[in-house]
Amino acid sequence: LSMAAGMMTSRIRRSDILMRWGGEEFLLVMPHTDGEGARALAEAVRETLQQAPFKNGAERIQLTLSAGIASTGEHGTTTSQLVHAADKALYLAKGKGRNRVEG
Repeated sequence: LSMAAGMMTSRIRRSDILMRWGGEEFLLVMPHTDGEGARALAEAVRETLQQAPFKNGAERIQLTLSAGIASTGEHGTTTSQLVHAADKALYLAKGKGRNRVEG
């Protein structure tokens, strides 16, 4: 998890906030970013993780990222509304086969 977090941090902007949300989930807050910009950044992070050469001994581990996007206005205005919408989109991404961005 710490290696994945480091790789994600290397792809985000200084104004973004990345935090562990629980288990293997992270929450990325992207101030002043619309849905299109959030999707583009999430896709860049997803591709970075997918291409990462992670190994456990001799075994190569393929990392994937399923992400749910929510943006202020379109999905709500409160933190609770936005987190709920992003979580719903995350489960949609997982349901569609994982390793994708939805929202």
